[in-house]
Amino acid sequence: MKLHTFLPVLIFLLILPACQPVEQQPVFNTSTEVSLTPVPLQGTPPESVATLPGAILSFAISPNDSMIAFATSQGLLLYDLQTYELLQTLAEGEIVNSLAWSPDGTQLAVGLMTALPNPSEFAGTKAVLKIWDVFTWQVILEPNFDDSMINERINDLAFSPDGKRLAFSADINGVMTIDLANGRIISHQKEFAGSVMSLAWSPDGSRLVSTGDMAYSIRRWVVKNDKAVRLFDERASNPMHVAWTPDGQRIVSGHVNGVVCFWTAASNECDGFIQAHRSAVFSMAISSDGARLATGGGILRIWNTQTGELLSAFGLDEQILYTKIALTGPDSQLIALETGMENPELTRARIWDISAGIAEVEFLGGERFPATTNITSVPNPTEIPADWQELRSDELNLSLHHPLDWQVDGKQSAHGPDGFLQVESRPYSRSLYDQMSHLCVQEANDPASGARYGGSPFIDDWQAWDTKENTWLGYGCIVHPKLPQAGLESVLFARDPARPDDLLVLQADSLHFDRILSSLRFLQVSPEPASSGYYDSPHCREIPSAPAVSIQQAAGLSVTEYAIANETCHPIKHFDGFRARVNALGINMNTLWKENQMKSMQAANQKLAPFGLHLEERQTGEPWVSFDLKNGDEILFTNLVRLGEVSTRPGEIDFIFWAHAEDKNSSQFPILIYKNGIDTFSVWEEGFNSAWAGNRLISFKYSDTEVFPVGAPASIEIFSNGQPLQSLAIPLMGAAGSPVRSLRNWDGQWVMEIRSTLFVDGQIKNRDWGYDEIFDWNLVNGKPFFAARRAADFTLVYDGEELPITYDDIAHGDVCCEAGLYDFQPFVDGAIFYARRDGIWFLVRVQAIEE
Repeated sequence: MKLHTFLPVLIFLLILPACQPVEQQPVFNTSTEVSLTPVPLQGTPPESVATLPGAILSFAISPNDSMIAFATSQGLLLYDLQTYELLQTLAEGEIVNSLAWSPDGTQLAVGLMTALPNPSEFAGTKAVLKIWDVFTWQVILEPNFDDSMINERINDLAFSPDGKRLAFSADINGVMTIDLANGRIISHQKEFAGSVMSLAWSPDGSRLVSTGDMAYSIRRWVVKNDKAVRLFDERASNPMHVAWTPDGQRIVSGHVNGVVCFWTAASNECDGFIQAHRSAVFSMAISSDGARLATGGGILRIWNTQTGELLSAFGLDEQILYTKIALTGPDSQLIALETGMENPELTRARIWDISAGIAEVEFLGGERFPATTNITSVPNPTEIPADWQELRSDELNLSLHHPLDWQVDGKQSAHGPDGFLQVESRPYSRSLYDQMSHLCVQEANDPASGARYGGSPFIDDWQAWDTKENTWLGYGCIVHPKLPQAGLESVLFARDPARPDDLLVLQADSLHFDRILSSLRFLQVSPEPASSGYYDSPHCREIPSAPAVSIQQAAGLSVTEYAIANETCHPIKHFDGFRARVNALGINMNTLWKENQMKSMQAANQKLAPFGLHLEERQTGEPWVSFDLKNGDEILFTNLVRLGEVSTRPGEIDFIFWAHAEDKNSSQFPILIYKNGIDTFSVWEEGFNSAWAGNRLISFKYSDTEVFPVGAPASIEIFSNGQPLQSLAIPLMGAAGSPVRSLRNWDGQWVMEIRSTLFVDGQIKNRDWGYDEIFDWNLVNGKPFFAARRAADFTLVYDGEELPITYDDIAHGDVCCEAGLYDFQPFVDGAIFYARRDGIWFLVRVQAIEE
């Protein structure tokens, strides 16, 4: 063959495979709304074969299905899966969070939490990775991470298919992959939005996929070079679990909103969509042949992976959640870890016959943190002296103990030469999230009362569990000195579950307070009605009597109310049914959020114009909106995905503009734009901590001296032009992040909101303005807008005027996860929130009327 004829043929042969159609992946869209009726729970419990010494936190089945390893709060235990005989106990007394078998079953990797030899108020534990040889039960690898794993936890572990590498995830450090031959880190993915709870290898061992990326997305990367892409679908919320199908063609993910996505790996598209659960997908497992998918929430379901068809459903139990599942044997058995919904102390692993929907065998978990554990979740109650006397009040439904030589004043107080106690009950209506920390924020930062608690009072959460009655003893918050001493006091604001519309206030001298609080008992315990879980309720099928849509105008605002459901359809206890009613309204929240961001861009551009800058929407084709910051045609910074407010110094001398940007790995991080430059910050830094208030540059930082025992800041320091101005006590940070909601400028004054408490130039305004709570303060057309509560009534306030529209409740607070879907959302032109009035829940949209 001549050269000129050979080359075209060669080129054709080379490109021919690329032109072949990619194997078509099945496309389907299914829903539990047309699901099978689940197999009823069996009347008698399964055979109990063992009770473990600690709570069961996870489990793993050996590759040959012969052994099951249990990770517990008291160590690692291995059982024979045929005889159920205990084979081995390792890491006794340690908290084991995660575990994984090597593909050949010769090694077992475990993530432990162990106490530091010299704990401090900043650090008490560290995460440890150990790998055991299964034949000798000797530790063959324990990497030295120095101090990088202090206050960490290993959430998930996965051996590569060839068994030569191990990937593991941590709360802060992201996902690391080590070479098992030498223990060296060969891949490290950082800056996730939160803890990475699930990861999985591709069958060829070249890639990893994990949860935890930003904007409800999944991260996938090449291990050898850490190049990453994101998988995102607007129908799916935060991912909880990920897995790869055995053929490597698809990735399967389970999400908080109950969705399961089958992603085609070649296109990154979710073209197989299942509304698998009305609750979150708490667990997920794929059969060894890839034909079936098992999912767990408050029920177990088995799906056909090619059609999305629901094959079976069983195990419906409103009191538990299936937090981990595995398919074993010839896929006729399913092992599920169950955790109590109302009682988190309940853990058990059951082996189910899938064909019959019957649990055959169970392993019971023990106490989560018995007295012998090395690490306790909470301090042991303070010991009460045997000679202390009881103060009992039927009127207050409680009893307390006090020193023998104290004199009792009625049934609500006692005093002695070295201390006192006083307890009272006040009317205080309960709201949806029932957060009371605003009471402690106001108490701790009120100049008139702050001296009672020392110069730097602490704000702590308080909750207690009655093990005998199996219910909450009470919950609330405490203000107390950093160190108890004579002359100082402590105070508790708490709920008695039997009296949800009363507030209990206990005051005592700080030296006796802990012991008095430990003696607190309620005489009659009335547990809250058991939740029906996240499953549908007949109450959510009732049509409310209010008009479907009503519009009112007042004080320059338009208030549109969409009737959702009667109050018997509870937003949390009947989460799925309530969400279904919200979705039926046909309101696209993503569209509203995009519109809000566009209005934020317009407002920012008005203030940036004098400085020669402007924002411009990027044309990306993505479902979310992003922006470029420009000076004329020059792009100064790209891919801004969340815009703050532009704060300007009088005379247009300078400005501050906070925003969130997104990097090439789809991780978001704060940036600060000002007249002379742009500063970028780590994804872990808060940002949004400075603003111009007149000619004062107000900023704050979290204290590194006043800290809780866990190392979290107990106060923030306020600065004016770099000089210390004021210190404010703050509650412990929770799952929703910082309790500091915002720092804003209002007519030359600085405004900060901390847990429904509004500070204006450092002064608390709640009592001055006559409100118990002030929350989600915002500027709408330059005028202050906020929601507030006075006693049992909620109202809206705009430019100092209360709207003639009240509610019995407004969902608000520092909440995360699914509950955060109902949180109050301030917008540039108003707000969106959920509110209850006269027995009906509404979705409310507030908008400024254009002048």
